Amino acid sequence: MISLELSLPPTVNGLYKNIKRGRARTPRYNAWRTSAGWQLMAQRPERLIGPVVISYAISSKAKGDPDNYLKALNDLLVSYQVIEGDTPKTVRKIDVKVCSEVKEGVRVTIIPVSQDEAA
Repeated sequence: MISLELSLPPTVNGLYKNIKRGRARTPRYNAWRTSAGWQLMAQRPERLIGPVVISYAISSKAKGDPDNYLKALNDLLVSYQVIEGDTPKTVRKIDVKVCSEVKEGVRVTIIPVSQDEAA
């Protein structure tokens, strides 16, 4: 099991902006990815191979819809190789709750599951 404390990302509506040829990350999203990446590396999580269950406990101070934070958080876990991917092959369940115990940001708990439990 891995437990991490991270700052909240922008909501999904603030991750990308339209440009002439497609979409690009917003400066705010890039800043969060850098900051959260350092937070993540400082906690030295192990790399989990195979299926996982992820639980997010979001601070009750958060203003956005709880599910609008998941895209950035999942992508961060993948880009720093904490989990293999964010497809159904790897992420078998995601729980999200708003929690007054989390003073700032989000607490992320990742639990590996066996192939039997994942089926």
